[in-house]
Amino acid sequence: MGRHKGFTLAEIIVGFALIVIIFLSILTIIPFSNDYINRQKYKQIAINLAREKLESIKDIDYYNIALGEYTPLIDESSGALISAPATAINTDMTEFPPPPYPSENIDGKTYFYSVKVVDRSASQKMLKDITVVVSYWEKTSLQNISLETYIFGIQAP
Repeated sequence: MGRHKGFTLAEIIVGFALIVIIFLSILTIIPFSNDYINRQKYKQIAINLAREKLESIKDIDYYNIALGEYTPLIDESSGALISAPATAINTDMTEFPPPPYPSENIDGKTYFYSVKVVDRSASQKMLKDITVVVSYWEKTSLQNISLETYIFGIQAP
């Protein structure tokens, strides 16, 4: 008998089963990768907002950066803003912390700002420690991104 070229039915079924298994395993990875991409996107937005807030504070005159902690009260069950602390009015009649404060809505997600300013001055060196925390809800937990900087002032002779 001569040899026939081609595949047997069993080989075709096994090959098809392998292709289906590989395809299904790839399909199960896609939702996890989309979730990861979204989490990283929200985290990057929070980092950028904290950076922008720090830069806007650094643009303010040293003497107009009000000391204190400006932290909004957030409902942990709904993620809604309950109350915002009063802002300080600077000598140049601007608000501190600078707007937008206490929250900002981007891509359907609300980001809350918290600003803390501590006087770290020692002897003749004038120094303020500024911490900006941007918080947002990730599924059922509150995520925080915190950035900190120091601002130096010049004391008159």
